[in-house]
Amino acid sequence: MDGPGSQTAPVNDPASPRDVHIFGACFLVFALLIFYLLVATWPVLVPDQGTSSNAGATATKVLNFKPFRFFGLGPYDWAPDLRMLLTVIIAGAIGSLIHTLTSFGDYVGNRRLSTSWMWWFVLRTPIGIALAIVSYLILRGGLIVPTLQAPKDGDLQGATVLLNPYGIAAFAALAGMFSRQATDKLREVFETVFTAQKAVPRSEPLKGKPAITVDPVKLTRGSPQVLTVTGSGFDKDIKATLDGKPREAQWISDKQLKVTTVAEDVAKVGKLELMLKNPNNDAFAAIIDVVE
Repeated sequence: MDGPGSQTAPVNDPASPRDVHIFGACFLVFALLIFYLLVATWPVLVPDQGTSSNAGATATKVLNFKPFRFFGLGPYDWAPDLRMLLTVIIAGAIGSLIHTLTSFGDYVGNRRLSTSWMWWFVLRTPIGIALAIVSYLILRGGLIVPTLQAPKDGDLQGATVLLNPYGIAAFAALAGMFSRQATDKLREVFETVFTAQKAVPRSEPLKGKPAITVDPVKLTRGSPQVLTVTGSGFDKDIKATLDGKPREAQWISDKQLKVTTVAEDVAKVGKLELMLKNPNNDAFAAIIDVVE
C-alpha cells in the first residue's frame, strides 16, 4: 500500500467515526505497551553472579543479561538467545507500527479509510514481526554477513551475549518497517542459496479481475453500438480496448461507463474481449458475442 494519494476512486465503504476512534485508541494502547516492553526487557549486560572463568591464577567475570520484570512480575532470567529473540520481536513490532500508524493517519486525514482495509492494519504488525524474526535468523545463520562464532568451549549463549543489541534491534525494526524491501532481500538470499538462475513469475492470488456486466451482452454483425459497462472502482482515466484495440471510454461514475464500438468490431461473427484498465493497473474483463 503506497498511501491514500495513489487512489483516486471514491471510497465505497468508508469507516465510521466510531470505528476510526476505536482503532486509533487501540493503536495508541498497543504502541504504549510495546514501548514499555522494549524498555522493561532490554538486554542489559551485568556480571553473572557466582560465575567466573579461571585461566591460571586470573579469574574473569562472565557477563550475562540482567533479569527483567514487567508489570510487577518476575524477575525472569531467560537464556541470552531467548532475550535477544524477544528484543527482535519487540523491535519488529515497533518498526511495523511506524508504517501502520503513518498509513492510518494518512488515510484518516484524507477521509479515505475503508472498512475493507481494517484487517490490513491489524495484520501488518504480525507480518512485520515475522519478517523481523526470519531476517534475524538469517543474520545469525551467517547467510547475509558472517556472524559471531561460538567460543572454543562451545558456549553458544556466550556468543549471543557478545552481540550488540542496538544493532540487532535496529535491524529488526527496519525489517518490520520496510516489509517490501525486507521481503525482496529474503527472496534474494533464497535465490542465492539455491542458485536460482531466474525467478519464476507468479500472479498475485488476491488481485483478481473484478466482475463487471455489459449491456448489451450481444452485438449484431454490422451494427456497432455503445456498450454500457457496470461495476465498481472505475477511474476517470480508465482505458478501454476491444480485442486489444483502443476504444473510446466515457466515464459516467466509479460504477458505470460507456464504451463505443466501431464497424471493425462487428464486421464478423465471433467473440470480442472487452478489457478495462485503471491507471493503478486494476483490470476488468468481459466477453461480448457478435451474432447474425
